[in-house]
Parts: sequence; structure tokens; C-alpha cells
Amino acid sequence: MKKSIFLSLTFLTVLAVSQLNAANLTEKGNVTNENAKEVRNVSKLSINSFYTDFGYLPDAQWEKTEDFDKATFILDGQKISAFYDSSNTLVGTTSFKTFADLPAKGIKNLILTYKNYNVGSVVYFNSNEADKSGRLHYGSTLNDEENYFVELLKENERIIVRINLRGDVSLYKRI
Repeated sequence: MKKSIFLSLTFLTVLAVSQLNAANLTEKGNVTNENAKEVRNVSKLSINSFYTDFGYLPDAQWEKTEDFDKATFILDGQKISAFYDSSNTLVGTTSFKTFADLPAKGIKNLILTYKNYNVGSVVYFNSNEADKSGRLHYGSTLNDEENYFVELLKENERIIVRINLRGDVSLYKRI
């Protein structure tokens, strides 16, 4: 599988305001070929997998990204995005979090290492542990780990750091 820029796309697309309308579904929650075209090349199998994974959520909004089918929906009052690969398998979900949601050790390490930066968006990536494809993202795998991605700003510099649940902080990407 080709290397993907999944997490950057995930981060940026989660921030995007515009979403596409959800597919019209039959009573059983299955998608017809005609309805799948309405969500711009999103696989009807991904949509059906979504309903298996999350239940029937007719207000889910779908879009096709470079590498994934993406569903954005509200679950338990929280906006979540789910990503499905070309095999119609859930790769993981993302959701917005706050600075206070970060692990305590991660907050401490972040403040020590990046003390002159201002905190921007905090996105939580929850991997699908059942998906064992070992996808590469910028040359490294996520190892079925949940991670926080924090945007940091300083003057003309924007970076994204990755914080795992143990609180380890690492530079993820310079923007």
C-alpha cells in the first residue's frame, strides 16, 4: 500500500467546515448504486461497514479523500470522523479534544519542550485495533496506538506534535 499522508489529511479535514450531504439509504440501511454516486465516489461498502460499526446514523456526512472514505457524524453529543480504507475497513476515528484532555505527563512534557509555543487545535486519533494492516504514515506506523495531535504556533511557525497515551511527546510535522 502506498505511503499516505493520512494524519495530516485527517487533521486538516477534521478542521474543515464544509461537509457533503449523507447518502439516501434504504430502510435496511443499505446503499444503492445510485445513492453511492450522490456522495461522490464513496464506496457503498464503506457506508455499509460504517452502519455495522456505529449503527444507523442517517445524518452522517460523507466525502471521498485522497486515500479514504470519511464519515463525519455526531455520537453521544461529540463530532467524530471515521475513516475507511480501500478494503472498506475502519482505520480509526478522530475527534476534537481540549488541552486538559491530554495525559498529565504529556502536558508536562509539552510545556517543557515547547514552552514558547501557543496551543492550537487538539485532535484525538483512536485507531481501530482490529485493523492490522500496519499502515505507514510519513514513514512510521501508528502501531495501533491512540494518539493526540496538537497544533502548536509560534510567530510564523506551525508544527504538529504527537502525544501518546503514556504522555510521550514527539514532533510529528512542520507545517
